[in-house]
Amino acid sequence: MTARDSSFSAGTEAPVSRSEEDLYGFENVAAGLSRSILALDNNVSTVIGIEGKWGAGKTSLLRLLMNRLEEHKPAGTYVLHIAPWLTAQGTSPADSLLMPVAAILRKEEEDRQPQPQNLWQACQRHIRKSRNTGAALDMLNYLRQTSGRLAPLAEFAGNFVPGLGMAAKGMETLAKLDLSARQQTATALHASLDKKIRDLGLNFIVVIDDLDRLEPAQAAEVLRLVRSVADFSRFRYVMCYDRDILAHAIQQHLGVSDGVLYLQKIIQLSFSLPRPESFDLRRQFRAGAEALYREVNDHDMEAGAESDLAEAVDVYGEMLSTPREVNQTLNALRFRYAGLRDYVYFPDLCLLQLLRVVNPGLYDWAEHYLTERAVVATGDASISDGEQKVMAESLQTHLSRFYNTRARHGWSLGRWLPGVSGHSDNVYSLFQQVRDEELLTIGRRLGSLIYWRYYFSFSAPQNVLPEENIRDILLLAGNDPLALQDRLMQSISSNGVSTRTWFEHIITRLTPRITDSASSEQVEGLLNFFFSNGDRVKEAFLARSALFIMHDSGADGLVRQLIAQMLEKNRLRALSVLTRLFDTGTAIVWTAELMSDFLWQHGLAGNRPLAAEEQLLTHAELESLRDRLARRLNSEPAKASLMSQRRLLGYLFAWRDIQDEETIRRWTHEVSRTDTEFLTLLLKLRSAVSSSDRGIYHKLDIAAVSPFFGDEDIIMNRLAQIERTGRYPGETEKIREAISLNRQF
Repeated sequence: MTARDSSFSAGTEAPVSRSEEDLYGFENVAAGLSRSILALDNNVSTVIGIEGKWGAGKTSLLRLLMNRLEEHKPAGTYVLHIAPWLTAQGTSPADSLLMPVAAILRKEEEDRQPQPQNLWQACQRHIRKSRNTGAALDMLNYLRQTSGRLAPLAEFAGNFVPGLGMAAKGMETLAKLDLSARQQTATALHASLDKKIRDLGLNFIVVIDDLDRLEPAQAAEVLRLVRSVADFSRFRYVMCYDRDILAHAIQQHLGVSDGVLYLQKIIQLSFSLPRPESFDLRRQFRAGAEALYREVNDHDMEAGAESDLAEAVDVYGEMLSTPREVNQTLNALRFRYAGLRDYVYFPDLCLLQLLRVVNPGLYDWAEHYLTERAVVATGDASISDGEQKVMAESLQTHLSRFYNTRARHGWSLGRWLPGVSGHSDNVYSLFQQVRDEELLTIGRRLGSLIYWRYYFSFSAPQNVLPEENIRDILLLAGNDPLALQDRLMQSISSNGVSTRTWFEHIITRLTPRITDSASSEQVEGLLNFFFSNGDRVKEAFLARSALFIMHDSGADGLVRQLIAQMLEKNRLRALSVLTRLFDTGTAIVWTAELMSDFLWQHGLAGNRPLAAEEQLLTHAELESLRDRLARRLNSEPAKASLMSQRRLLGYLFAWRDIQDEETIRRWTHEVSRTDTEFLTLLLKLRSAVSSSDRGIYHKLDIAAVSPFFGDEDIIMNRLAQIERTGRYPGETEKIREAISLNRQF
């Protein structure tokens, strides 16, 4: 099997049967065990226990061991496999073992009979073949006495002794005639059988699997079989089990105080299945995850995603303890990823499914935290300090299960769950402010306020918005801009699932794969909607929640996505379209804020530029668009429309990035000549924020807005002057409260 085939096999639950399938070094263990078992004294019955927790690979080891035993066993040695867990109800373990042994004894004795020399001898041999005699008859008599009944042999011979099914009918039929003729005691029969097996030179290696899955009574019966009923000298037993589970079952059924001590009396040799090294388990998980990604996407992961996957597995994969846990995690990914690939970031999904297997409490906590974070961030609810304390204590409990110091740190978890920080020996901080919320949404990260639900709700994308709805929206974008406008604006007023609107669901469904396949007319139609209606969209959402930020809707991320795809396909046409949109788009506030974002991303404003390869435009292209927009912002119609906006602070910052503060100061002077105009402008410069104890409130940062008026003294002196007149007490009180709240929080 090639390395690639091996990677694809990771995640399947079936035990391995061939050495080529072995991923964890069980083949070497099987080789050593087989040599030791075959070297045991043939004249002493021996019980060997292979101990390991569920999922550790015991069945895989047994299959490889049986292959080795079959390959190297000496003549006269039979390897029998018994799986009591799979045996039909009502069938005793003694039936499962001793029936096929009886068939083997019969065949061995028949094969050793001399060939008939005449007709009389041939007839005698035929008569003997139609009757059970010798060791086979003794075994059937012994089975009847030890089990209290005789099950039909045909049920066992073909299943447990390949090639011996032909003996079944004769043995079943004649057992009814012959068994009553032999009335030896069980003890005498046991001694006789033991001698006959030795005289025949036969050896039996009996492999018993899944002993720890049986009911307590069944497990006790199997132990009675190997230690009392079938403890023939030429028998060696190899049993696989989880010691703690089997010991507990024995305590339950037999009423003994120490199940482990009882097992030690039954099992002379025990061998603990070596736990695969954590490195091997993590390596196999990564290989299986990468293979799944290739299978679904037809290409390898990008370097950044590979690095994130490696980080998640290195930090949190340390608790993978068995191959089954690796397989369970990969199977969960295989079940979910294909249907969610457009809505999730693959390394985040890997991390979440990894936690679900190795630390289910932390998985549940993550879902709870992200649920609370979503409602807090959208303003639908607040969470008290007491609730945060309880959640932080719960987080500490779950993280304490990890051995690795990094996995215990809140800072490490905060990379995946925004707003979490702290060290393993300190109190954890939750729901902290996140600076890069937009990047989380663009990347469809687990911490995104838009996409996080998809990680926990497998069918959410399909159930929330049917595929035909997306096709209809793209058709409207390419053919009917007014109908598209009506459709999208109406979607803001109706909720899809939970607090999210249908508008936000539509945005999430317009994934890069879908928009990349759209026509150029459809892409341009979608962009035209935002450049024409961005201000209306913002106002509609502000009417729903004072905490709304345009980035949170996913709209800005979608616009950047559309522009990037348009530039890649036809740069000249894309630049022409952008020029027209910046020149004529009626959503003047949204357009200015979009330009400000571009300036920051390209290093022409602020101090957080994107890497050069992530910048969509050249500096020359962006400066050209900036100059054209600056002229529009200075036009009288544009300035006259501003005071109709609910919020202005973000726009003024964007305007400053596009032009300069002096231009804005001239405008603020023009629109605040009267006291009423001055107070109205200050109220529009407040910011809506939320805290756990106050809920939603408005603050006014005088230091931040003062450059637009000249300085702080100009603002505060005029406000005091208005207060002395006694006019507009409601407005001045709101402004004073907003200034005070900004200083307190």
